[in-house]
Amino acid sequence: MFTSEQSGLRIQYFDPETKRLRYCYPDFFVELSDGKYQLIEVKGDNMLENEVVLAKKKQQLKNSPHQQIIL
Repeated sequence: MFTSEQSGLRIQYFDPETKRLRYCYPDFFVELSDGKYQLIEVKGDNMLENEVVLAKKKQQLKNSPHQQIIL
């Protein structure tokens, strides 16, 4: 799992709760055997419809050609 100090991979998004620009650091960046990549963000079932989680997902999908999975 990445932390902000370990990876330069960060995604800027607008936090709808605080009304500020923030950064999201995906939990995993995976290279698949076919050469494609996936960004993986681990979340509990209770967070899948959370407004902030959905804002991060929207921005990641908008700015990245990589697939994103939320678990």
